[in-house]
Amino acid sequence: MRPYVLIAFITSLLFLIVPTCEKPVETPSELVLSASNAYYLDTRIDYNSYMSARNGLLSLRKDRPRYLIITTPGGQVFYGKLLKEFIKENKINTICFRFCGSMGTVVFNAGSQRLITENTKLFFHEWFFTQISGNITSVRKQVDDFDVSFMKENSEIARRSGMNPYRFVRTVRKDTTFTTSEILEAGLADGQVKMFLDPANPPRKATDSPDPEIIEISIIPQVLER
Repeated sequence: MRPYVLIAFITSLLFLIVPTCEKPVETPSELVLSASNAYYLDTRIDYNSYMSARNGLLSLRKDRPRYLIITTPGGQVFYGKLLKEFIKENKINTICFRFCGSMGTVVFNAGSQRLITENTKLFFHEWFFTQISGNITSVRKQVDDFDVSFMKENSEIARRSGMNPYRFVRTVRKDTTFTTSEILEAGLADGQVKMFLDPANPPRKATDSPDPEIIEISIIPQVLER
């Protein structure tokens, strides 16, 4: 076993024995969202959408709960992790609307409260390389680092949801989709909510038109390996 993989495996085991100290927060059943308390990330995660979401969230009122609505197939790991850290640092709540895949699940999990809407799906899979170069030693290290990051992020999701991190990571290495009922049963969200948008002042969003891939995507649900 490579040393980077061994470190990630040990880290995932530690997640099982380190207790969480988070206080349970009552989740709302209905929300009225406007440009003053919500921003809508409705596209892939990259530099532009990260900056749009970051600036949009910073513009929201700080004297009331803030929400990031997310509908995304995923995107670039680097900017997804930046957005995740920003959400955690600023105690932003997240709402998965319809679909979150790949790095979108990492961003969704970062919310102070993780809420889903009706007919929502979360899609997990082993991450893809988009760019990799160098000699054999360099490429091998990049692969190891990437795999460690994949295991760490998904172990965090499992730990927060009360699942075994090792089993969860092993499961989501294969294409795995959770439906609304499965998301709630597995603890991957804190509750289901009805969203009502203020027609006079709706939340701003990252794009002017929806991503065709999000509209057309259809994935067969799979049961989580326990």
